[in-house]
Amino acid sequence: MGLRQQLTSMNQEQADWNHIAQAARGLIARADAENLVARWHPLGFIDIPISEGAAAACRKSTHTTIHVWHPEFSRPQDPLDTCHSHGWHLDSVVLHGSFVNETYDVEADAAAPYMLYEVSYGAGVSISQSTGRRVTVRIENEERIQQGTRYQIPAEFFHWTRTNGDDLVITVMSSGGFTGKSPMTVRSADSRLTYEYERTFCSSGVRKTVFQDILSRLT
Repeated sequence: MGLRQQLTSMNQEQADWNHIAQAARGLIARADAENLVARWHPLGFIDIPISEGAAAACRKSTHTTIHVWHPEFSRPQDPLDTCHSHGWHLDSVVLHGSFVNETYDVEADAAAPYMLYEVSYGAGVSISQSTGRRVTVRIENEERIQQGTRYQIPAEFFHWTRTNGDDLVITVMSSGGFTGKSPMTVRSADSRLTYEYERTFCSSGVRKTVFQDILSRLT
């Protein structure tokens, strides 16, 4: 089985953390041969897609990717949303580092200070558009997710990944179980009606440094 196929099949219950970490390391070591790209994500991390094809990239089929929160390189959307949901089931394994996963209760309330936004995708652009619906936001749970942990976020659950920014956090994420509904974000009610974020490719220098740092952590 090829390295891409090994990582794409990582959502199986029998997936072994060390096996996944070494498969990811092998793939990064062959990044040029595998034509791996690195792109900025609105949440600030660097996205390294493993799945191939336009359908996967647009979240219209199973999608597997490496996510890297890097202490030196981060380009989050400004301002960030308060929390967000996906239109798919997220299944992820932490290969290095740790973070806090916050889950939220979001409910409609015409007098609330937050607004619900719907997310769509253009050519390399993420677009958040206000729905005009106000909501309340309350943290339901905070959980420290450690290296070696597999965690899942059901479709349409609101959450936030909070890192401390001191070291690399590396995960492999697979999406599936598509609901056909759009991802959503929550922002302050006095925010603009529309936000756009261009998912630009990292420069060759940033890409090289990030890939080297991944290799040094996944030993």
